[in-house]
Amino acid sequence: MCQFKSGVAVKISEDDVKIFTLKGEDSHTEIRKEYNIRDGVGAGSTRQTPVELIPVRGLLKKEDYKFVFDAYRPDWWTDNMTVSATNQLFSAVLAEIVNNTIKYEGSLDLRSLTTLPKGITIEVGENINLDSLEVLPEGAILKAGEDIYINSLTSMSKGATIKVGRYIDLNSLTTLPKGVTIKSRNTFLKNKII
Repeated sequence: MCQFKSGVAVKISEDDVKIFTLKGEDSHTEIRKEYNIRDGVGAGSTRQTPVELIPVRGLLKKEDYKFVFDAYRPDWWTDNMTVSATNQLFSAVLAEIVNNTIKYEGSLDLRSLTTLPKGITIEVGENINLDSLEVLPEGAILKAGEDIYINSLTSMSKGATIKVGRYIDLNSLTTLPKGVTIKSRNTFLKNKII
C-alpha cells in the first residue's frame, strides 16, 4: 500500500519535474497506467520515479508533510525538483480534502500521522492505517469498509465516530467518553472483544 499522497515524477527539464497523481488513489501502478508512464526498460522509464508526500504532524499545512522517494533518489534529481514536487503533491492533497472530508475507494495509509484536524471525516472502501495517531479529535469521523489500524490511540474526544466493516484494534485506548460512537464487527479494547 502506497502512502498518502503518492505520485509519479516525470523529468521535464534539467531542473523540474511534473507530478502525476490520481484523486482517491495512491497506487503508483494505477497512476502509471492512467497516464501511460513507462516503468521498466526504455528511455522514458529512466526519466520517472515514484514519490510520496507523507503527513506527519497534520493534514492541512505543507510544513506538516515529509517528501520521500518510494524507491530511490535518481541521479538526475535536483533540490529544485524536490521543491517543485512537494508543491505539486501538496496541491493534490488539498484537492483530496473537500468540505473537511477525504474519500478513497481503496485503502488509505496515514500511518505516520500524529494528529488529525477537528471535525475531519475520512471515509475509505477498504482500510485506514493511522497507527501513530494517539488522539481522535472532537467531531472526527473514521469510516472503513474493512479495517482500521489505530493501535496507538489512547483517547477519543466527545463526538468522535468510528465505523468499521470488519476489525479495529483499540488496545491502547484507556477510556471511552460519552458521545463516542464505535460500530464494528470486531472491536478489540484492552484485549477484550466488545
